[in-house]
Amino acid sequence: MNRFRLFALTGLTILAVGCAGSTPKTNPFAVSKQDIRDRVKTVAVATVRMDDDIPNATQAKQDFGELIANELTSLGFQVVPAAEFEKVFNRLRDEAGGFFDPNTGKADNEKYKKVQELCRREMATKFHADAVLYPTITVRMIPFSQDSASWDGVRESLTGAGWLEQYFGGTHYGTVPALVFCAGLYDVDNNKMYSKCGGVQLLSKLRGGGFAKVPDQNVLTDTQRNTNAVAIVFRPLHDEEPPQH
Repeated sequence: MNRFRLFALTGLTILAVGCAGSTPKTNPFAVSKQDIRDRVKTVAVATVRMDDDIPNATQAKQDFGELIANELTSLGFQVVPAAEFEKVFNRLRDEAGGFFDPNTGKADNEKYKKVQELCRREMATKFHADAVLYPTITVRMIPFSQDSASWDGVRESLTGAGWLEQYFGGTHYGTVPALVFCAGLYDVDNNKMYSKCGGVQLLSKLRGGGFAKVPDQNVLTDTQRNTNAVAIVFRPLHDEEPPQH
């Protein structure tokens, strides 16, 4: 599948979890936390969606899938892993003949939504899932000023350790590409229950007064950054810590 078809898919309805404009002040709950606790015991995790052009995408899907499963388990949910969701989804997709018109190459949004609906139903009947979590990793242009950028719960410096980068860093402002991890929780009837984003990392840094792309080997390979992004997304679902005495 080429990158343009992948971009078309990521624009389809079910994957637009409403996180692109997320800020720390945005309420992630479409229903109350207690409602989620009462109604949801088992969560099926969809495959992490991301553009294959992002470096280390294959490994990142696996790594984030494991981090997501660990977070959900720590919250007390039973988890249907992404591998199970993917098997059912791929079978239903193939039975539907794919999502693209063979003549025009355009994505068929209605067919895609129908396959997603059937997939949720099968998750419910086969695995007793009460909800499906749809995770995505996307590239977003974010604002920066001086020598750092802040987005979706994280802050990262644009400068390196050298004096030249630090000198130029204080004179710049604008936008810079960054990775964002988002997740949306939907019940089996496709009603949104929860959605939130967590910042992962910058994709460009200041070097010698200009910008340089972060090396591929450093993209989505920092376990601490990845873990932090997932923790940010699920933090509001955790019970508040008891007051200190």
